[in-house]
Amino acid sequence: MSQASDVDAFLDPGGHTLTGSDGFDHQRLRRLVSPWFSPKRIEQLRERVRVTADAVLADVEPGTDFDVMAELADIIPSRLFCWMMGVPDSDAPALARLSKVLLTGHSRVTATIWPAC
Repeated sequence: MSQASDVDAFLDPGGHTLTGSDGFDHQRLRRLVSPWFSPKRIEQLRERVRVTADAVLADVEPGTDFDVMAELADIIPSRLFCWMMGVPDSDAPALARLSKVLLTGHSRVTATIWPAC
């Protein structure tokens, strides 16, 4: 079993994700998410990423250290997902921490972020 399929099995043992399903279930899930990936929606997503990145970068004081992963790359996906799902932006930090815990839970990387949730 490959590492990718190990992660799929860990996160979704029942085949309820696009990558963990096939046949009817895969088609049903694909129809559910495909409206978010039309050319019009992709442009909306691009603009939302630009707006979010600009807002994050506007708060950075010139000459200060800036960790691109922790302060930008870890933030944008959770804020984008919250926007897509209609969830308040204030839930994005908790979503980002939970996502990281789930993704690192099956790896050899030690996750030290769980207590912060």
